[in-house]
Amino acid sequence: MNARPTTPPTWHSLNPLGHLTRMLRDPIGLFSEARDRYGDLVTMRALHHSIVAVSGPQEMHQIFVSQARKYDKSTVGYRTLRLLLGTGLVTAQGETWKRHRKVANPAFHQACLAGFAETMNVVAADAVAGWTAAPDQPRDLAQDMAALTLRIAGLTLFDVDLSDRSSTVSGSVTEALAGFDRLIANPLPFAHHLPTAANRRFQAALGDMDAVVHDIIAQRRAATAPRADLLGMLMDAVDDDGGGLSDLELRDEVVTMLMAGHETTANALAWTLFLLGRHPEIAARAAAEARRVAPSGPVTFAHLGQLPLLKGVFHEALRLYPPIWMQERRCVTGDLLGGYRIPPETLMLLPIWVLHRHPDLWDRPDTFAPERWAPDGPGAPKGAFLPFSTGARKCIGDRFAETEALIVLVHLLRDLEIELAPDCAPVPEPSVTLRPGGGVPGRLVPRP
Repeated sequence: MNARPTTPPTWHSLNPLGHLTRMLRDPIGLFSEARDRYGDLVTMRALHHSIVAVSGPQEMHQIFVSQARKYDKSTVGYRTLRLLLGTGLVTAQGETWKRHRKVANPAFHQACLAGFAETMNVVAADAVAGWTAAPDQPRDLAQDMAALTLRIAGLTLFDVDLSDRSSTVSGSVTEALAGFDRLIANPLPFAHHLPTAANRRFQAALGDMDAVVHDIIAQRRAATAPRADLLGMLMDAVDDDGGGLSDLELRDEVVTMLMAGHETTANALAWTLFLLGRHPEIAARAAAEARRVAPSGPVTFAHLGQLPLLKGVFHEALRLYPPIWMQERRCVTGDLLGGYRIPPETLMLLPIWVLHRHPDLWDRPDTFAPERWAPDGPGAPKGAFLPFSTGARKCIGDRFAETEALIVLVHLLRDLEIELAPDCAPVPEPSVTLRPGGGVPGRLVPRP
C-alpha cells in the first residue's frame, strides 16, 4: 500500500513570528537559502500561517499552466496591491479579468505594436539627443529610464505626453510602493485605515496618481475623434449586456498599464544599463552590432530580428534582475505538487529570482553571460525563464516591453557610452517590482 504523500519539508523557526521578519527584511536571501537547504518546495511559517515557497520549473508550470484552475490570486499581497491598482488586469480574477483581457488584447497585437514602435523610436531619439547635449552631467540612469518609459507609455497607450508630470507620477509610484511594503508587513487586516503619517502619505500618493489618471480619462471623453490606442479600445468596449467600462474600471486599467508599462520596463532597462556599464567590452560589442544593423534613424522590426547579442543582453538582465521578482498564488482546493500534498488555502510564494538563478538549471547562474542566449547557445532550460510569467495570466505586454527595450538600447548604444560612477552599487529592492536601490549613478558620453 502506497504511503500518503506528505507536505513539503518544513524549515522550522524558533522565532515567534516564524520567518516573517526575514521575509520582510531579506526575502531574496531567505528564499534562496530555503531552496539551498530543502529543495524546490519548502514549508515556512509567517506568524501562524504556513507558506510554501516554490522554486522548481515543473512545479511553477503546474501552478501557472497545467493546474492553474486550482490556484488564484486571493492572497494578502494581491489584496494589498488592489489598494493601489484596483481591479485591473494584474489583480482582477474570474469573469472581470476575462472581460478586461478580451478588450485589451487587440492593443498588443503585432499591427498595433508597429504603430507603437514609431512612437518608441521618436521618444528614444529625443532622449538620446538630450543626453548627448549634456555629456558631462552626472545622471541617475534609473531615473532617466523611468522618465523615458513613462513618456512612451503615455503616448502609446493613452496618446498623452506625461513628460511634464514625470516627477509627480514617479514620486507617487515610489511612495505607493513604500506604502505597499509597510502594509504587507502589518498583520492587521485594517492597517490601511489607521490614521498614521505613513498611511496619509500613501493616500496622498494615490490621490496624486488618480488626479493624473482621471485627467487622462476626462481629456479623452471630451475628445471628438476616436483613437486606436489602448484607452480608446477600453472606452469603446461594450459587453454582452450593452454596457461599457465605468470610470472606476477605466481608472484601474490605466493605473495598471502605467505601472506595468512604465515601472517594470524602466527597472529592466536600468538593470541592463548597470550590467553593460559593469561589462564595457560587452557594451562595445552590442554597440557595434547596433551600428551595423541600424546605423541611423528608426529601428524597425526587421532590425530587431538581427540583434542576437543585444537581445541576449536584455534577456540576461531579465534573468538576473527580473522586474517581477516574485509571484503569489493561493491553492484553492489542494493539490499534489512535486510529489507533496498541498492543503487547501495554502499560500504559495513563487520567487522568480530563485528560479532564474537555480544552480541545478543554469550554468554560472550568478554570472552575466549574454552568450548563453546566442543562436548556438544553450538558451534557457525548459520552464526556467519566466520574466513575464506564463500561462493564461502571462503579461499581456511582454512583446511591447521587449520591443521598447531593444529600440531604446539601440538608440542609446549606437551614440553613447555608459560610464558608471565609482560609487555605483545598486542593491536590489524587492517590492512589487525589483528596483535598483540607490539608483544607477553615472554618465552617458558620446561614443567615438
